[in-house]
Amino acid sequence: MFFLAVLAFLPKLVLGFSIAHLIWVDGRISSLLLKFFIGIPLGMGIASFLLFFSKWAALDHPTCIVIELAVVAAAATLMLLKRGNPFGKITFDMDAALMKQNRGMLAILVLAIIISLIGFFTTVILYPHGREDAWSNWNLIARFIYHSDDLSNALGYIEASSFPGYPFMIGLDVASGWIFVNTATTRIPIILAGLFTFSIPAILFFGLFKTRGIRVASIAAILVMGPWLSQQGSFLMSDVPMAAYYLGAGVLISLYHRDEEPGLATLAGLLAGFSGWVKNDGTPFVLITSLMMLVMSLRKRDATGIIRFVIGLALPLAVVLTYREFLAAPGNIVTSAGDMLPRLLDADRIQTVLVFFLKQTYLFGSPAYAYTLILLAILLVGGVDFRNENALFIALIFLLQYAAYFAVYLITPLDLLWHLNSSMPRVFVHIAPLLAFAVFSLVRKQNLFPLKQQPSAATSKPTVD
Repeated sequence: MFFLAVLAFLPKLVLGFSIAHLIWVDGRISSLLLKFFIGIPLGMGIASFLLFFSKWAALDHPTCIVIELAVVAAAATLMLLKRGNPFGKITFDMDAALMKQNRGMLAILVLAIIISLIGFFTTVILYPHGREDAWSNWNLIARFIYHSDDLSNALGYIEASSFPGYPFMIGLDVASGWIFVNTATTRIPIILAGLFTFSIPAILFFGLFKTRGIRVASIAAILVMGPWLSQQGSFLMSDVPMAAYYLGAGVLISLYHRDEEPGLATLAGLLAGFSGWVKNDGTPFVLITSLMMLVMSLRKRDATGIIRFVIGLALPLAVVLTYREFLAAPGNIVTSAGDMLPRLLDADRIQTVLVFFLKQTYLFGSPAYAYTLILLAILLVGGVDFRNENALFIALIFLLQYAAYFAVYLITPLDLLWHLNSSMPRVFVHIAPLLAFAVFSLVRKQNLFPLKQQPSAATSKPTVD
């Protein structure tokens, strides 16, 4: 059953990679690997759209499978016809000499991967249903989708929950896997969580490899695979997938700022848009990244970036707006909009949220992790490269998203202390990998990593087939 469950996600991975390579043509091995791991959240997002509309139309399960496989085949065929074999002309910017030069660091990275995998699978074997929010929310929504002829039961459950009108991409992807294996097994949410969890260090590694080099990339990936990532991933909730979309969009925006390859902006728009389909928390991220791309385009006096970003954003944004307009109940913030200003101006409320934010930023969910402190120490010791405008943009995206979460807690109509205690530790999971990318992009490499640098292939301009 486990290998059958793995095969259920193979079409989604092919779909994600095909679209990524179709949009962004780059024959370097590091780019192909980055596109593969970017293809995980990308493929999951598009597959969830297919099931969403199929179930909305009350189609049966065999038809849902046929539709997804037909779209996968069409995307792969179009990619091959337009781009040719992606592995036919590969530029090896990660060659044997580079690996040998950094074999010690890479050995530690492999060890960190093994430990993280052991931690993840040990936890999910002991707790195959994940944390309470997984089996009482995301996997329960998936059951409503899987066992119902349409979306009515799932939508009714969401409307009666604490967050009416919430998007439900994770529930759709779990249900999609169950449809492929023809049974509601715990293997599907476990594999889904594992794919999202381990896409994060890979996206971080290859993003930093292309901008800062293999040593910086390895250290960042090792650090992000601390115990918090495998633990949070094993909870089977939506927070780790959110982190994958935030990080993926941030990496692609950074690469676009450096290389000015239009396809990168389009892919960044797609990933940023999908974050709003995972959770409501992604809505401010969509606005923030759009603003940053607009500022970037104005500074360069070139509208290509913002136009291509909006093109990528259009598909997920259209689906989210369709869901909210025709199917979803109004959210609790919308229904209590009249009381928003008094909550924003309440001094006691501001103090409560501020104290909680400072405490959670320091603890990052547990004193044992000290993740934020480690990143800040690296930045202090290594020094900040204020001339690196690209990295400053990414840092600003992180800070604005951090501020957006602060504002959301100020205006929430739910019980403030309950909302803070129940969700704040998980909010940092969303933005922690993006913070790591920002820190390691900003740090002065020569101060922190004085060792001999690898050949310049990793930082060369992309090779187009």
